[in-house]
Amino acid sequence: MQLLTRKVSRAFIYDIGKKKFLIAKSTLPPFNFHLPGGGIGKKETAEQAVRRELKEELNIGSENIISISFLRKGKTKVLGFPHEMDIFAVSVHDLLIKLSWEIHAIRWVTLEELQAFIDKDCMVEMEELNKFIK
Repeated sequence: MQLLTRKVSRAFIYDIGKKKFLIAKSTLPPFNFHLPGGGIGKKETAEQAVRRELKEELNIGSENIISISFLRKGKTKVLGFPHEMDIFAVSVHDLLIKLSWEIHAIRWVTLEELQAFIDKDCMVEMEELNKFIK
């Protein structure tokens, strides 16, 4: 039996004022820190999905987003289910974050700390993120 692949959008969120990245800890399994984002709906693009998910999960609206750039596609498994990810870089400012029921906690981390928290399947080349934050 072949498992269906879930399509998701994830974002490296970079606050230009704090000079740090935002990661989120889920209230759902596997209960670890991850890049914010979620499933792509049938009638939306990957960018529309990441915008919607950021608004739903963290209250990050268009007024807080400076730029969104597509970085790459990735593949991973979550709880044994294959996921195909569209990964974006999102630059933000002036955030007043309000967590949804899906997010247990958030953490601001440096570029160097990011590697310790993020699933290796989600990581992009550090050079790509360095270009993004400069």
